[in-house]
Amino acid sequence: MRRLFMKTMSVGLAVVALCVMITGCGPAKTETPKDAITHTSLTELPGDDTGVTEKTTLSDEEYLAVVPEQDRYMFLSGRCASSFPDNKEIKRISLLIINYSMTWKSIYGSVDLEAGKATYGMTDGGLYTPEEYQVYEITDADITTYRNAFDSTLLYDELQLDNGYWKMAVEYKDGTCYAYQFDANGYMRYTPENIMINAYFDRMDLDDNQRMLFGIQSY
Repeated sequence: MRRLFMKTMSVGLAVVALCVMITGCGPAKTETPKDAITHTSLTELPGDDTGVTEKTTLSDEEYLAVVPEQDRYMFLSGRCASSFPDNKEIKRISLLIINYSMTWKSIYGSVDLEAGKATYGMTDGGLYTPEEYQVYEITDADITTYRNAFDSTLLYDELQLDNGYWKMAVEYKDGTCYAYQFDANGYMRYTPENIMINAYFDRMDLDDNQRMLFGIQSY
């Protein structure tokens, strides 16, 4: 009987030892998926280059930090309730994009057709007012090109500052302003939306990677 008991114990211990060798010591370790996203702050919100982002709770002023203070009112206006005025009545066209997936990189561009100048700004790694803006004189031929490039039929989505899409605001000579945003077509090369956006960034000094990131690769 004692021999049988000892034999049974030996078999049991062997089974336990085998299990330990196979599974390792202690409970199984749970691995974190490599593509898991950990949220630690607003500046680490997930997003991608098609403008799909989570909603945030920042103020309008924070989103518009890259825009010169005197131009921010343009992006706070509503949509046109009737038909757009004729393009010859356009005073200024401004555009803005905030790329959340690239830690809040932002670009602002504006063509002032009355003052005859184009202004551009960019931030890298946060929402803040750039220390310097690129400012260029524009010719009468440039002004004609910019007027003709504006296509109001592409403007229908209500502007929301808490996402990563391109936004456009237009001001007319009578002081009326309208503001809109584009969907993913604003990024996609050869779409009418992207062609129009590109028309207003022909003078901005950007490298090829920056142009590709924001979908303004020129035509």
